[in-house]
Amino acid sequence: MDWELYTCAKEHGVIATSNLLPENQWYHTYAVSGCFGMTQSYVQAVGDLPAPAKFRERLAEAARIFKVKEFYALFAHNPVGRTFTEENQRLGSLMFSVPSKDMRSWVADISVPELLSLYPAKKTTRKVGRSPTWKAPEKKSGTGTE
Repeated sequence: MDWELYTCAKEHGVIATSNLLPENQWYHTYAVSGCFGMTQSYVQAVGDLPAPAKFRERLAEAARIFKVKEFYALFAHNPVGRTFTEENQRLGSLMFSVPSKDMRSWVADISVPELLSLYPAKKTTRKVGRSPTWKAPEKKSGTGTE
């Protein structure tokens, strides 16, 4: 998820940093745009808050290179099962979550598919066949008929 967030942010011109945290040897991404900051986190079940961890303190320290943001959100995700098998570790849900100011509850928690469905799809037009190519008339020089 960190890599996906980082590459998506960069692709769309959003400032993002990915820092290696020594506590877990993992790169964590933090993306910012204007007054908005975003990261991602694993949760055990939909609606859960991320578990406190020492590496989150380091992530917070690393994020201080940016001014404190007025709005903060994260992509909370969890697997379909609890055992560490390929089948059970597939993505179960992906939520766009906004924490309360005290970071002890969610003030908004909406699934990414539901969030995307709120935006109309871009309409595209398809041209059938080829468009004609227009040529400018040739100018003849030195013939006296110009």
